[in-house]
Amino acid sequence: MGFFSDLFKKSNFFASEYTDKSMMSLVEVMNAHANWKSRLNQFIAGTLPYSLDPDMLAEADDTELGRWILQSDTLQMSDERRLLIKQLHQANVQLHQAASTIARLIQAGKQADVAVENDKFLNASRQVMVLFRELGKEN
Repeated sequence: MGFFSDLFKKSNFFASEYTDKSMMSLVEVMNAHANWKSRLNQFIAGTLPYSLDPDMLAEADDTELGRWILQSDTLQMSDERRLLIKQLHQANVQLHQAASTIARLIQAGKQADVAVENDKFLNASRQVMVLFRELGKEN
């Protein structure tokens, strides 16, 4: 197996029904991302039956969305689509940084500080969804 194959196998949290190495469709990526967000929201609400590792949450490229972005053949894209992919990557990184901070705050018992970081998470999440819609228009 190659370097990236080994790299992307390290987290059970990010495991999903999408384990095929072929490129996922945009709809599959959107669904996988929604599932990821749902698990994070359960963790924030205290209803997830296990804890989340803040270091793993910070790994934006170790999710279906992150892998999809990295696997995108930007050389074959229009300039506009290439820019959307770049913006999506940036928003995804911001989202994962906020998720990681949220997990650290929850684990430290600092529930009062979670709301501020959750606003950052929600803003990045909205940006990801806007970019998904824009990318969907181009297909």
